[in-house]
Amino acid sequence: MVNVIGVLALAREAVSHLTGTTVLLGMAIGHADWALARLLLAVAAAFLLGALLAGVLLAEPTPQGEAQAAMLTLEALLLGAGAALFAAHPLTGMLIASCACGLQNGTSTRLSSGLLRTTHLTGSYTDLGLWLGSALRRRQACQPFPWPQALVIAGFLAGSVVAGLVYRAHAASALWLPAAMATGLALWLRIHAYALRRRPQ
Repeated sequence: MVNVIGVLALAREAVSHLTGTTVLLGMAIGHADWALARLLLAVAAAFLLGALLAGVLLAEPTPQGEAQAAMLTLEALLLGAGAALFAAHPLTGMLIASCACGLQNGTSTRLSSGLLRTTHLTGSYTDLGLWLGSALRRRQACQPFPWPQALVIAGFLAGSVVAGLVYRAHAASALWLPAAMATGLALWLRIHAYALRRRPQ
């Protein structure tokens, strides 16, 4: 969702897919387009800052549900700050949202031991393709279907559809939707973690 809003708000510049951002940054430097280069560098730096925060905050062992809830709460705060600034300062709002994307991607990568990266789909499509290739060869030891990766792809697609529609109808307040979703999910995870702690051993 956040990336769709960034693409629509920042003249087609992605805020969570840093492969394309880095390619465009190199082209901008090569063409001496310093205004575009500064914008792309700021997006990359904001995403990197979010991933750095995830690395710092997840350094200590924490029960997974509580860690996810804490990181989602911080992500929701960042998205809320970005949403609050977006109408008056779109670039600042999207840079804060890019930081939230870096935080989310760093969190999902750390907590899944590198299996899931939620802000881009190259790895998920690769895992799905590898599974399909193995299945077509009817290998005896075929791995289980990669449901987490398939769900990330489906969620990404559904979020893109919704975000595009929301941005078209309410551009200035579009970032509030992912902020609200992160808040709701963080609250649910906190309740779930509390229930698990209260459960008899």
